Amino acid sequence: MKSFAILSGEGRSFFDAISILSECEIINMEDIIVLSDRKCPAIYEARNRGIEYEIIEDEDNKSFSTKAYEICSNFSAEFGIVSFSRLLTRDIYGRIRTLNVHPALLPAYKGLGALNKAIKDKVRFIGATLHVVIEEVDSGPIIAQTVSPIRIEWNESDLRKVSYIQKAYLFIVSYWMESERMYSYDFHNVMWNKSTEYTYTCNPSVSNARVKSAFNSLQKELGVNCIIP
Repeated sequence: MKSFAILSGEGRSFFDAISILSECEIINMEDIIVLSDRKCPAIYEARNRGIEYEIIEDEDNKSFSTKAYEICSNFSAEFGIVSFSRLLTRDIYGRIRTLNVHPALLPAYKGLGALNKAIKDKVRFIGATLHVVIEEVDSGPIIAQTVSPIRIEWNESDLRKVSYIQKAYLFIVSYWMESERMYSYDFHNVMWNKSTEYTYTCNPSVSNARVKSAFNSLQKELGVNCIIP
């Protein structure tokens, strides 16, 4: 199963996720291509890991999306995941299944700076959402979500760790569900091919025991246990 990832920052949660997926034999690193519009840390990380990558230096969203589609098509990518600071156009998401990981419990806090807005508002729950990319920002059909109650003793650094872990989990979920062919969508609805499990912190819950164990090890390493996978 070949895929693409369009990233604009460090992409650390993405790379942690695919490391777990590779370790658990869900994906192969050579089946992923990373794209960006700049020489960001995610590009250097992809290079260091031996993952194929491309930089598309184009300021026009439509042109960028068209070029990205051509690269992904030539790579034979079946779907893609996005954590990007720019809008994509139908030139890519209308041709290849494209999902976005957003650091908020949609439909709350759409757009850029979602985590900062939630922290400023002193919310009592923090979440993240995996959804289909459509024209309207952060408005596509929701596929998966994570949520964690905020402990009184957590500071802003802790909250950012929680968000990091939540995003990593949703990256894992995206590939796991693709490998299991669990759903399809039509830009308005998600149609489920299989029933899914859930916990009070995530829906759906990954059923692969090896993935769960590896993900829990990541949480322990970061020192914030906020998701029961």
